[in-house]
Amino acid sequence: MIILDTNVLSGVLSERPNPVIVDWLNRQRQEDVFTTTITYYESWMGIESLKQSRKRTILEAAFAFAMGKLLDGRILPFDLPAARAAAILSAKRREGGRSAETRDTLIAGIAIAYGAALATGNIRHFADADIPLINPLGAV
Repeated sequence: MIILDTNVLSGVLSERPNPVIVDWLNRQRQEDVFTTTITYYESWMGIESLKQSRKRTILEAAFAFAMGKLLDGRILPFDLPAARAAAILSAKRREGGRSAETRDTLIAGIAIAYGAALATGNIRHFADADIPLINPLGAV
């Protein structure tokens, strides 16, 4: 199971999809690829922040395609096990004097709870989460 972080999903939703991310995604088994309700929120919030325009129309269509055909409903929720895992991670970070973006911690909690790898371009945001990390862009 591989969870797509928001920055990976947005790399395929843009007007000019990132060919490196698209190539990486095409090499994955479709049934192994998921995203989270947090990424859904972040992506939709980005679309909603745009005025009605050609760009917004393209992004709305790409988002609908990604949620429907690409992911086929494979959107993992921020449920009770994920909330507990995120809380433990957040407390560990605080104890170590580290902070992290709350949404990243919630996504990490989902990955921990579901035993999933996380595909992200922000490896350093998740390095202390004790989850398998994949950078589709190849850089760490």
